[in-house]
This record gives sequence, structure tokens and C-alpha cells, in this order.
Amino acid sequence: MRYVRAEQNSKTLCTFMAAFDSSPENPDVPVMNHASEMPELDILPEDAISTKEYLSSFEDDDVTNFIRQLQNRLNPIEVRPSRHFHPINPEPAPPDKQLWVRVLPPFPAQSSSPTNTALNNQRLLLYLSDYGLVSTALQPHGASVWGGAVQVASLDHTIHFHRTFDDMDFANDWFLHCTESPSSSGGRGFCRGSLYRYSTGELLASTAQEGITRWRETQWNALKSPGGK
Repeated sequence: MRYVRAEQNSKTLCTFMAAFDSSPENPDVPVMNHASEMPELDILPEDAISTKEYLSSFEDDDVTNFIRQLQNRLNPIEVRPSRHFHPINPEPAPPDKQLWVRVLPPFPAQSSSPTNTALNNQRLLLYLSDYGLVSTALQPHGASVWGGAVQVASLDHTIHFHRTFDDMDFANDWFLHCTESPSSSGGRGFCRGSLYRYSTGELLASTAQEGITRWRETQWNALKSPGGK
């Protein structure tokens, strides 16, 4: 077990806890293996439209400056949701979705050590797992992380790795993140997800995240005023 605390100006910003399995495998003792199958796909990755492409279809007057700044920023991660929501005024929807995610080239240099390669692949998958998770809790409420009407921030993020990652091919693999939000209450939304490797159908990891999901008072009043949503 390892515990890390990050501080700034004598205040704790975040904590990190990790558990590692270093037990050697015994070839004489069978290992119990089972995993959920990849669910029926809403859309194939090659047929889906990326979030960047979707947001680019709006005129400048239809989106906020914040969204436009994000569009102009280079991002090594490509995200293609199974369905898109209006960035400012989304319609309420069930609290689940499928996200296709992948790393765009150039890719991080791979180590000659299989152990280091597996760790680098785990780091990349952990980074990918944050995309679109907590926003799933906003869908039933017709809220968006883009429009500024709600305060959204991650409170905690957990990932459980189920498979080895030494043979991962980030240059060619798509990853499917199936997310759902079973509950929102007390200004917090809870979400969980399953990450699959598209080329093999393997369940690679399970995720969970709780985040702040609160309407901003001034924005809420504006939305509910005559002419608001």
C-alpha cells in the first residue's frame, strides 16, 4: 500500500492511495478468472462523432467562450460519445452512456522493460477513465458542464485494474467506457463505469467517481425566470 498527500501553502490539495499485488503466481494452483462481457454497442467508434467535431458544428454565438477555448486547445485524448448533448441547454436523459476514447499520436515512448510498459499503459488508462464519468450524473437533470449553470468538480476517483497491460496497443486500440449514475443527492453525484478493450472485448478496469453537482444560485434563478429554460 502507498499513500501520497499533495500540499500547497500548507493546505492539503489531494490524497492518493494505491494498492499493489506483488504475490508470485503458483503454476500448480489455478487462478479464478471471470469478467463481464462487453455490452451491446450503441454505435461503433468509426461511426461516432467526436465531442470536438460536435461542438465545432455550433456557431460562435451559440456556445460560451469557455467551450471555444477548449476547442482551440490541443488534446491528446479523442472522445466519441454514443450520444451528444447540447452544450448549453441539454435535454434530460437517462443517467448512462457509452464513451469511445483513445490516445492520439504521438504516443509516449515505450520502455524496453515489460514492467515499465505495463505501468505506463495503466497511467494512460487511468487518465482516460476521467473523461465523461461525473457528467453522467447531470443527464437526468438537463444540466451541462459547459454552460456554467452548475458547479461540477471531482471529489474522488477510484479505478480497479483487472487485467495486465503489457500487450496494450494504444496506437490502434479504442477503449469503451460504459458509465452510469445510480444516485445524486446532497449536491453530489455518484457515478461508476466499466472500461473495455474494443479489440478483444476484455473488461480492463472498473471506475467510480463522486463529484459536486450543484446548480449555481444565480444561474438557477436565471434559468427559471420568464424566458429561461
